[in-house]
Amino acid sequence: MRNVEDKIRNPAAHNIKAIKEDEFKNKAGISSKRLLQYMQWMFKYIYPYYFKADLNIWESYDFMNQAIINKLKS
Repeated sequence: MRNVEDKIRNPAAHNIKAIKEDEFKNKAGISSKRLLQYMQWMFKYIYPYYFKADLNIWESYDFMNQAIINKLKS
């Protein structure tokens, strides 16, 4: 995680630049998909309350966006 932060996140945060998957893999030594899997596992381990079977916290932005869309349409 620290490797990704040092080589990908920090430079990207200070420059407006797209980072393609191949560049991500080359610099971080891991795919972005695998990093996301590790992060999801870590959060589920640390915060099990928020990751119950009936609650998918990863979809919270989708739910929020849909609620905004519904409000704008009404």
